[in-house]
Amino acid sequence: MLSSYRAQHEGRYRDTYSLDLPVEITQDILLWLSKDDLLRICMVSHAFRDQATRLLFYDVELHKSQSKQVSLWCQLITNRVHLAQTVKHLSLPLILGDNLGDLEHDPMVDEVRSMLYPALRALSNLKSLAIMERSRIHADRRSMMGIHIDADLFLGCSFRLKSFRYGGFALWRIVFDQYWTSAALATFLCEQDQIQEWQTGLDINIDPAEDTGNEALLANLSIVSTTIGTPLILNLRTRRVLRVIASRKIAQIRLDVVQDSMYSSTWQYMTDAMSMLAPCVQSLSHFHLHFERPEIGSSPLQATHTAILGKIAQAFPKLKVFRYSPDLSSDVCFTALIVYAMLISSLRPAKILRFGQFFCTQFPNSNTSKH
Repeated sequence: MLSSYRAQHEGRYRDTYSLDLPVEITQDILLWLSKDDLLRICMVSHAFRDQATRLLFYDVELHKSQSKQVSLWCQLITNRVHLAQTVKHLSLPLILGDNLGDLEHDPMVDEVRSMLYPALRALSNLKSLAIMERSRIHADRRSMMGIHIDADLFLGCSFRLKSFRYGGFALWRIVFDQYWTSAALATFLCEQDQIQEWQTGLDINIDPAEDTGNEALLANLSIVSTTIGTPLILNLRTRRVLRVIASRKIAQIRLDVVQDSMYSSTWQYMTDAMSMLAPCVQSLSHFHLHFERPEIGSSPLQATHTAILGKIAQAFPKLKVFRYSPDLSSDVCFTALIVYAMLISSLRPAKILRFGQFFCTQFPNSNTSKH
């Protein structure tokens, strides 16, 4: 049936159009299609199959796939070198197996892991890797009893990443350390010495070996996104991460701050963090500060956030783009925005300010603003 459908449609269009579309045009058209549509094109069209196949394997999202789907993909990649060389972006699930929360061992886990090992080594042109949770719905302790993807799968691979993203939220750290030890993570980051963009949703433990040191970690890093907590004093994990970040020529930073109930400690913590990031002052142009689970209050809350904004304005006066996401009430957001605008404009006007739902654009020697 599929063969007759293909023959019918290809015969019809072959008689109608004598000239093929330029490759550049067909590529632009295919870029707008969904993965399902690209798959259908591969099944029914000889003319566009090669281009659609390249797009299908260029960006592969497996972090929400079932184990059987991951296994089939690994088998295909391992057996077809030309497809493996096409893959540039790949996302994988944090946990292998489908029985999330089940104490019994998933029989598919061993199969998937054994097939991932050769498949990853076939991806010689991979540039972006993401290891992500399937859903926050499964973010409980029972869901973390499965077998997690471990660092050994990625050590010794021939690809050199430009972007590395992993983790999700603080709860995963309980088991993350078992599968990505500090030594293994440091070894992986030393191997992947071309990483420019690094995103972690975890308060991870990074501890390079004595013979390598921080200098060998993420030497080309320029864009970073990380999650940090707010204890009274910066913990050792966070200090190590911030120390690595501060030693690089960072252009863009996003900090997701998990708050506790003490705003005095939040202020103390942020002051310490800004001091550690001070070496980035010359290179940093984009800064996004986002607060997770903020406590809703009145004057103490507004005063604390205003103080934090003042610290940022003093620490990074050369920012071009600043985004502040405290997820507060509209009145508090707008008031704090005005305070920041006054502080930063006295030092060096920012080109773009984004504050929750509010936008403020400042131009030197101009009163023009946009809300």
